[in-house]
Amino acid sequence: MIDPKSDYMFLSPDTLEVAGLKMRPFSIGSFHLMQRLGITIDGTLSEADQMRNLAAVAWLQSAPIADVLRAVHTGKADEAIDAFMFSIDLSRVGELSAELNRIGEQVSAASFSVESKPGEKEENTPPN
Repeated sequence: MIDPKSDYMFLSPDTLEVAGLKMRPFSIGSFHLMQRLGITIDGTLSEADQMRNLAAVAWLQSAPIADVLRAVHTGKADEAIDAFMFSIDLSRVGELSAELNRIGEQVSAASFSVESKPGEKEENTPPN
């Protein structure tokens, strides 16, 4: 059973404060924009790339949705993320990292792929 008061941002119906940032619940839209921006949370990145992705997710989840969409659609997301990084206090990075790990666990649990039926031709299989 899902606890509605869970601290998992992915499941939270309300905003969650993490490292002083009010963050929206993680959604399909969040996941889509992460993919579009090339943000990964699988832990295989360099330390610098991990820090950048941490800031990118924090920006994506805390900046006003209209600002996020405008930046992504106009190709200015990198600039917005760079500016946002100056607002993150290094002493709070651990809190953001823990939240990102929880998001990663939830994304992994919710992920799926479509596979063709045995004997079905590849062209009939929808793309992943």
